[in-house]
Amino acid sequence: MVQKKKQIPKIQHFVPQFFQRFFSFENNGKTIGMFETNRNVFKSHVKISSHLGKKYFYGRDGELEEWLAKLESDSAPIFREIWEKEKLPIPRSTNHFKILHFLIVLDIRNPIHFKILKNFEQKLLNTKSKISEGNISANMIPGLQEQQSDKGKLRSLKSAELLVPDLLNLKYKLIKNKTSNPFIISDNPLIMYNQFLEKETGNLAAKEILD
Repeated sequence: MVQKKKQIPKIQHFVPQFFQRFFSFENNGKTIGMFETNRNVFKSHVKISSHLGKKYFYGRDGELEEWLAKLESDSAPIFREIWEKEKLPIPRSTNHFKILHFLIVLDIRNPIHFKILKNFEQKLLNTKSKISEGNISANMIPGLQEQQSDKGKLRSLKSAELLVPDLLNLKYKLIKNKTSNPFIISDNPLIMYNQFLEKETGNLAAKEILD
């Protein structure tokens, strides 16, 4: 019996399609508006199936893509229920844990995360000083390179679950938009917020990295 070849998606999304559909044009679930900041161009209808993804970004063997697909299939019904009932899961419940896990992975899986690793690697290679010389581990640069490989990405994402218990004590709220202006989403939709910088100037408390 000939074994059927596994179909690996060519376009692998770093922002899940189910998540994009909550921001789709007139809730059609198929297209989404897009503003290209580098070109100052707005497109009202872009196919979600080809948006916010890259060719084989998570590898050609399908291992990481399958792992992410499983995470998304577990998370999608929870977000759908929140959207329909306008109610968050009970704090510290299983669904609360799953939401936090999904959001951590959403951050780590983004191309910007791997770009930061690459930039740091290049800075280490290009920086020579009395301070850095002899103080950088011989394993540091190979370690950064390994984290950017397909296997390294998979290990990093799987370890994200270990961070969830540290976040369970944080209170969380659901924001409902009652205006005529729709919410928007970016190519890196997780916002980092530091309440300890609330009184600082320059809007340092909230930070959203846009590619």
